Amino acid sequence: MIKDKGAGPPIGRAVTSDVVSLDFLRGNILVLILTNVIWIFALRMILPFVPLYALALNATKPQVGLIQALRFTAMLLTFPIAGYLTDKLGRIRIIVTSGYLSSAVYLLLALAPDWRVIALGNFLGGLASFSFPALSALTADSLKPSQRGIGFAVSMAIPGILAIPSPYIGGYLVTKYGTVPAMRALYLSLMATNLVVTILRMKFLRETIDISRESPVELTARKIPRLLLDSYKGIADTLRWMPRGLTSLTAILVLSFFSDAVTSPFWVVYATEAIGISKLQYGLITLLAGALNILLSIPAGLIVDRVGPKRSMSAAFLLFLLPILYFPHARDFNTVLVIYLVISLANAFSVTACQTLLANLVPRELRGRVMAALGRGMIRINVLWGGGGPAVGFLLSIPLALGSLSGGYLYTLNPEAPWVLLTATLTLCLVILFFLLKEPERPEL
Repeated sequence: MIKDKGAGPPIGRAVTSDVVSLDFLRGNILVLILTNVIWIFALRMILPFVPLYALALNATKPQVGLIQALRFTAMLLTFPIAGYLTDKLGRIRIIVTSGYLSSAVYLLLALAPDWRVIALGNFLGGLASFSFPALSALTADSLKPSQRGIGFAVSMAIPGILAIPSPYIGGYLVTKYGTVPAMRALYLSLMATNLVVTILRMKFLRETIDISRESPVELTARKIPRLLLDSYKGIADTLRWMPRGLTSLTAILVLSFFSDAVTSPFWVVYATEAIGISKLQYGLITLLAGALNILLSIPAGLIVDRVGPKRSMSAAFLLFLLPILYFPHARDFNTVLVIYLVISLANAFSVTACQTLLANLVPRELRGRVMAALGRGMIRINVLWGGGGPAVGFLLSIPLALGSLSGGYLYTLNPEAPWVLLTATLTLCLVILFFLLKEPERPEL
């Protein structure tokens, strides 16, 4: 029985009257918010310093890019199956299985003796992260179309507000105890946190699709080849189905994720090595920028619901350009702080606007497979948390892997080049957004 369908209003009914209603803070959305409060607090102590952990374990700059690329390559292998199984077996079963496997990967990363084990852990982490399509689909299923902007914003804001001190705490621990000992302890805490979160989700989340109508899926050795075939056949069917608006959005996602992957591991590297900011100062910058991003996310969600996701995305992309282009020329703490604050302001709008637009374009019965392909649609410039996450789908794993691989070599060749490439690519995305992307007349439920 479906207990948390979250159906939207009848077609044709005005939806502006309940834009600011918070009645979605129940059921699945409430469970996801509360569990994310625990998980994100632990995760964000680690993410800004993962490249430094790899460098401390003897990785080179190109190898830092390779480590991130391996994660995205693994996602390319698992996400098509994850999206297929999300729509066949239901969201909850996928989320719980992934949670237990991810905890084992965090233990491996905590014990890594050198960068090669970090690379292996990242690859296995990508294989184990197949819950992202299910989490994305479950969140979209549980929100009414008229509340998706504010719903997505609140879902990110509440855990994010409580995690504001996390990067500063991480920076303090890395500075006080050294990069390797601190990161080992932080990964162990993340493993324990993830186990608790998985148990809570298994107990309290409720399914949003009726899986009793689906033919049973047998996960045996003999059936897996057929499952792979059906999963990848579903990719072709999904791509053929895509309307023009979704095709344009896909192009923007591919371009922006590629160029962001080129730079994302190297914001902290350039800031600490080229500009000379200490790790503790960097933790403070990410704390303040993260706080601004979180505090603006709910107002941004309200604005997205009022003015529309396309206009909000356009404003965000325009805001990205100048600070990204200027970052390699920054020479002190205050300049880097201002750059991060402006990018965080733009991220508050781009994240909510893009995922709202994606949810509006995709019908519920295809949402698992489409979100396995495109993720949740959260376009952001990853100055704070690194690449990846629910925003990632298997179609985006290819540009992410290529961007991560090329980023290390490009940075070694010319440390300023990644940010020039990111600026040029976002400008092209803005052109596509202005002239090719059309919003749906009626959002999908």
